[in-house]
This record gives sequence, C-alpha cells and structure tokens, in this order.
Amino acid sequence: TDKPLALDMPNTPGYCVKSIYPDYLTQTENITEDSELIFEVEYPYGYALVSYNDCVDVTAYYNEGMYLRFFYDALPPVLLFVLICFFGLFFFPVASFILGKIDYKYLTFGMLSFLWGLYMIMQQISGYLNLWIVDPTVCMMMDKITGYCFVAAVLFYFKANMSSRGTRIAANIASAAYLSCVFTVFILHLCHIRDLNASSMTMNFATAGSIVIMIVLLCVEMRINRNALFFLLSWVPLLLTVAIDAVDQFIHLPGSHYFNYGLAITMIVQIVRLIGDLRFQYKEAIRHQQMQKELYEAKVSVMTSQIRPHFMYNALTSIAMMCEIDPKIAKEATITFAKYLRGNMDSLKQ
Repeated sequence: TDKPLALDMPNTPGYCVKSIYPDYLTQTENITEDSELIFEVEYPYGYALVSYNDCVDVTAYYNEGMYLRFFYDALPPVLLFVLICFFGLFFFPVASFILGKIDYKYLTFGMLSFLWGLYMIMQQISGYLNLWIVDPTVCMMMDKITGYCFVAAVLFYFKANMSSRGTRIAANIASAAYLSCVFTVFILHLCHIRDLNASSMTMNFATAGSIVIMIVLLCVEMRINRNALFFLLSWVPLLLTVAIDAVDQFIHLPGSHYFNYGLAITMIVQIVRLIGDLRFQYKEAIRHQQMQKELYEAKVSVMTSQIRPHFMYNALTSIAMMCEIDPKIAKEATITFAKYLRGNMDSLKQ
C-alpha cells in the first residue's frame, strides 16, 4: 500500500513505508498450504532492504515470548543503568553540598551521569518500545532525543571545566547553538514536517562541530589551566571509539557497539577523576579546619600573654596599697584574685 501508516508528514520517509507485494499474491489459485511467501519493505532512510518480520517482530509477536525475552535480555542492564542515573543525580551534587559549596562542575557531571544512564537504557529497550508504544517513529524519537540531550550535557560539562572568561563565553554560545538545533528538529518532528531520523545527518554535523569547538577552547585553556590537558586526555577512549565506528562504516570491523564501550570507559574515568577531586577537597577541608583550630589557639595564647602582665601589675599594685590600709581585706583580695586568674585562664584555654 502507498498510504501513510499513521500521520501525514510531507517530505518525510518515516511515515511513508511502501510494502512490496509479489505479483502472484493477486492470483489466489496459485497459493497453497505449502506456499512460502516472502514480504519485504523498503527501508525509508536508505536503499537497504529489511525483512518484513524484522519490522513487525515486536508488534506482532509480543504475546509469544517478547516480554519474557525483554525480562532476560534487557531488564538486568536496564536496572544497572537506573542505578547509574540515581548515582549521578544525587551523589556528586550532594557531595559538593556537604563540602560546603555547590560546585557547577559537580552539578553538570551529575546531570551528565543521569543522561548517560538514560541514554544507555534507551539503547537497551529501543527494540522493545513497540510493546508499549504503537507508533514506531515515536519510539525512534525517544531514542534520538535522549542521545541529543546527552550530547548537550557533555557540552555543558566541558564548559564547567574551563576557567577563562573568554573560553567560557564561547562555550556558552556553542552550547546554546546546539540546543537550538535540538529544539528545531524536535519541533519539526512534532509539526509533522521532518522526522528526527531524517534530520540525523544535520544533527551529526552539529554534534561534531560543537565537540570540535569545545576541544579547541580547551586547547586554548591549556595556557592558563593545566587541568585542561588532563581533562582532554580523559576523553581519548571515547574519541578513539568514535573514529573506529566511522571506519567501521566502510570496512565492517568484527564486533559492534564500539561507541558504547568507549563511552563507558570515558565515564568511568570521569567518575574516578571526580571522586579523587572530592577526596582531595575533603582533605583540604580537614586541613583548613585544623589550621583554623591552630590559629584560634594561637590567638588565645597571644591574648593570654598580653592580658597577664598588664592585669597582674594593676591588681598587685592595688593589693599592695590595701596591705597598708587593711591587711585583712588585702588577704581576701589576694585569694579572690588567685581564683579569678585560675578561672580566667581555664576559660581562655577552653
């Protein structure tokens, strides 16, 4: 059929899949119980032919073990990445707050970890979304949007590791431009003008351009910020796997999901870096408290050394005058003065 499957989206292949029917299907007398019928649909975003069964496998057979397959294949990694989402969302911001301040770097990395977990969850369940969502392009939209949001979080995390005013302003502009692209393709999808998969090439260029700009800004930052070099080196595994995936499009290397492996290694490196940074800040906070305590004790010591000679001189002079006037009162004054000195010194030391 040439009719759109769901919504009419002009110039958009996502809702305009053409089914290919063999000519002999129109001749029912040629069909027997032993006939083998092969259906194929044209892939709407390229020239590759995909199996009809691959297209309707989840939708047509969800009552024949799809939920069980989801439970065994996808649920364990999904639960793992759910934990990662909560870990990122709460651990680093809360740790930053406990240390006495809200650090923008930890907030952005917490959001980055959350979106990484969400992105990986979508990677695990994208093949099962039709169990709950009928519209296939909506399923695809959720997968794409989580990927774009993750890239946006990466850009903001890059900016959080810059200290120069000029580079931070340039990073803000690059991040805002990328978010504008994401917002635009999302609106085009909702308005049935162009679906997200058809806009993938444009967004790939926008993503690559934004990442290159951030890398250039961090290279500029190296002149005044030594940590910028180590930060860039921590993203090498991801950049290598992106390059491998690009080469894989032409020579078909053995294995798959290189990007996911590189992303996992990079995120683990970032977590180790930030935990080490939190540990260093914790030690610095303890050291600062110790210094404050020592400073306070030094101030008390100085106060004691300054007060004692001056006050004792005046008090003893007064007692000496009392000895001539009234020795009994002088004796009581001496005892009272001794008690006062003892209590005053104890109070200062405490």
